[in-house]
Amino acid sequence: MKSLAAKKPVLFGIIGTIIILVLDIVSNGVLFDLFSSSITKSQGFLVNGATKVVLFVPTAILLGYIIKSNGFKFAFSTKGFAKGMFASIPIFLCIAVYIVASFFITEINRDALSAFPAIVVQQTAISFYEEVLVRGLLITAILIKLGDRVKGRIIAMLVSVILFVLFHMANIFVGSSVSEAISNSIMTIGPGIMLAAVYIYSKNILSAMIMHTLYNLALHVMSLASQVNDAVWSILNIFSLISLFIIGPILAIILIIKAKPFGNVVDEVNISRTNLFIGTN
Repeated sequence: MKSLAAKKPVLFGIIGTIIILVLDIVSNGVLFDLFSSSITKSQGFLVNGATKVVLFVPTAILLGYIIKSNGFKFAFSTKGFAKGMFASIPIFLCIAVYIVASFFITEINRDALSAFPAIVVQQTAISFYEEVLVRGLLITAILIKLGDRVKGRIIAMLVSVILFVLFHMANIFVGSSVSEAISNSIMTIGPGIMLAAVYIYSKNILSAMIMHTLYNLALHVMSLASQVNDAVWSILNIFSLISLFIIGPILAIILIIKAKPFGNVVDEVNISRTNLFIGTN
């Protein structure tokens, strides 16, 4: 395995990502069949979050393995984290739309409100796990091989977005209809591009984790609404789609193009004790 990670990092990253995704899909399907009719929604969210925590461990091990096998190391950089926050401007824009929309909720869904603490736990676990898997393991593997060229960074982004979309299609195994799964998967394209930009530009996985969590939570705030101001929501929904599929991706691609090659980030390391960064020796 060490030889594969060192000599063929792209293959190692893709195989590792697919194996973890298959385990995730199978475990979710099995758990859904076993417990969907016997536990509450809150308990279901917590069970789903727990599976992500379990899968996070082997994913992080694979990420650490491919980095170590290629002469990289984990360090801590406030500068890398700051670059990640700067690259997150398109995501902040999307979050702002949902925050504004929340002020026009005219009636709260009480059942959704009672389950929201469990949703927070679940979405945090999902965001951290998905970032380490799709952005961390997969994109890092491609950047090690191709990250010194703009074309390579674009390829890394595209591959991660495709797998991110396909991953969300797996919701058909946990109760979603085919049309719902397709719709939800399409809606991950914009965020997938933006989160890829956060990681590729900053090489800081913690930035991507935090922004993914905040975005998911902002999105789920709207699930609390059983009724909203239709006129206002229609306008905000248009702004949301523009942010997700036009403004955000355009800004994200510019940052991906401007990003420095993966191996050159060592020049930017400013060591602190707070922010996760992937650097070089």
